Amino acid sequence: MIDSINFLAYDIGFINFNYLRMLGVEIEPYTIFDRIGNSGRGYSFTYKGVQFKFNSIYRCVLIKTNTHDLLNKRDITLGDKETYKEKLNDILKTVFGTTNINLKIERVDYYVDVPLEENQKNMYLALFNNYMPNFAYTKKKTNYASSVYRASKRGQYNINIYSRFEKTKNCLDKGILRIELQMKKPKIKNEAKKGVPRKLDSYWNIEAMDKYYFDFYRLFFGIGKHYRMEKAREIINHSKLSDSWKKKLKKFLKDMMYEVDYKRVIKSKQTFKSYADKLGKLGINVLCIWDCFSPEISSLPNLLDLAKAVAKEKYFK
Repeated sequence: MIDSINFLAYDIGFINFNYLRMLGVEIEPYTIFDRIGNSGRGYSFTYKGVQFKFNSIYRCVLIKTNTHDLLNKRDITLGDKETYKEKLNDILKTVFGTTNINLKIERVDYYVDVPLEENQKNMYLALFNNYMPNFAYTKKKTNYASSVYRASKRGQYNINIYSRFEKTKNCLDKGILRIELQMKKPKIKNEAKKGVPRKLDSYWNIEAMDKYYFDFYRLFFGIGKHYRMEKAREIINHSKLSDSWKKKLKKFLKDMMYEVDYKRVIKSKQTFKSYADKLGKLGINVLCIWDCFSPEISSLPNLLDLAKAVAKEKYFK
């Protein structure tokens, strides 16, 4: 459900580094600069798996937490929120000497781990690695066969879809495709302007994950199954659409298979949406399975539908 959460603690004038050193914490000083170039000191340290970066100029501390590490759990659920709060508060009390801290959410990384057969996992990664490079104003950052990574031009989101085993080398992660969405500070600040408090409770719930994760990714993953071209054409031919629409949709699917970017196929976003919606009503995704993929696989379920099923079964309880 949530992989990591970052906070910013404001109005922090002092941290007892001598006490932390007595606890075995290693403090790493470094130089920082304010907006006009004046230098100051920053201090970085980790305590019980939580990372802290103290900015003495602005009297604030960036706090980075990983829910799996803090809770020592593989799957994070709705019911883990209170335990997370308790453990984090214990750590904050040790570091700051109090839990009465002005703490605001800076970043939330939602995730779903989808179990797949190895060939299926590789097919999904291949399909989406080059798909819609201009989606949601994001820019493609990497071109690895084992991952899809894009960053928003305005710094609001990072899309991160990757093979877990390639990253962790943990045998338990074989066949796991992680679909992660990183909500960053600009997006959270925009939500705050709309009245969403920058508090943990605002983002650790089903409604928030539906809104910020599933609704966002639905635009990316689309609607319907991925079929081989001949099957998609068969479904279109047997539909009640007019002959004109049947011809348009079949040409659109063929063009998308080779171009993978609607701007090279159809210039208008509204026209693309119209085509995608008509295909979606037939249960067909705009991305068809390439001929070079494993011949024994004739169709692939919609990846976001699989993710929603996993979230309902594992996380939303």
